[in-house]
Amino acid sequence: MDKISIEHLSVFGLPPVQLVNLAADLGCQYISIALTPITPFNPHNYPLFSLKDDLNLRREMKAAMRDRGVSLSLGSGYILTPEKDAHTYAGHLDAMADLGVRCVNSINLDREVPRAFDNFGKLAEMAAAVGIETTVEIIPGHLVGDLASGVACVRHVGRKDFRLNIDTMHVARAGGTAAELKA
Repeated sequence: MDKISIEHLSVFGLPPVQLVNLAADLGCQYISIALTPITPFNPHNYPLFSLKDDLNLRREMKAAMRDRGVSLSLGSGYILTPEKDAHTYAGHLDAMADLGVRCVNSINLDREVPRAFDNFGKLAEMAAAVGIETTVEIIPGHLVGDLASGVACVRHVGRKDFRLNIDTMHVARAGGTAAELKA
């Protein structure tokens, strides 16, 4: 199971060190993480956490990852809006880099395409400055809601370190096909 990652959203607010331990106990070498819970759904009433602000927790997580042989495959929680542009995440990207994240995933809830695509470009530039690559996720109903809009976004940004995050569930829900993915 060395290629399997546990998505932090699938464990509904489980604190980061516990997520590392769960992954290791299941034989997974990778997890994704957000610096804070990004959904209010928390059926087990886990305590809120902030890997951005709680330096002790960040140290504990890095030690747990080292000790348990788990790495971060993806950083999440980069939700861009007209009110929340890329500069909102400057300190977040530093924390992700400190944790060893090599790639962060982003979505954009803006409806103005040029502004949204430019904002993706700003985020990618800021992430690259701390050694992190960026992906944009296709999610039906969002600005980047299908393969065509995803490809248009990647072309607009025009950076080798900015790519599509292909979640096959979302691509299928958007009507995408295997032939389109291959192309």
